[in-house]
Amino acid sequence: MNTSIELLRTLDDYLKRRITLQELESWVVPRLPILLDAPDSSVAQLAAAVELYLAEFHSGIRTERSVRVALSRCLALERKEWFLYPSEQERSVTSSASTVPIELPVLLSQLRVWRSEPVEGLG
Repeated sequence: MNTSIELLRTLDDYLKRRITLQELESWVVPRLPILLDAPDSSVAQLAAAVELYLAEFHSGIRTERSVRVALSRCLALERKEWFLYPSEQERSVTSSASTVPIELPVLLSQLRVWRSEPVEGLG
């Protein structure tokens, strides 16, 4: 299984209260060398945020509620798109995920104006 998917699944389990903060920490900490292997990746940034929030919790800077809110905001900043690819056998399906960063200003600046005249019925 892909470690990034496992991290997202574990964070989802924590945010939906299926696991405790201690269980989240027990899962994340041993995997930090793997998760932080590519520091510029979104997975590494998310893992670093989890590590920071856990450290702040243990230092008394954050409450568990604050950790939960901060992690949910981190996940909201990322949008995951799932694509299903049919395998050779019709009975099984293979799935894949890719991260698409949300950059609305860049997207809007790249849109082309296809029509410069007003359209009847609009406006």
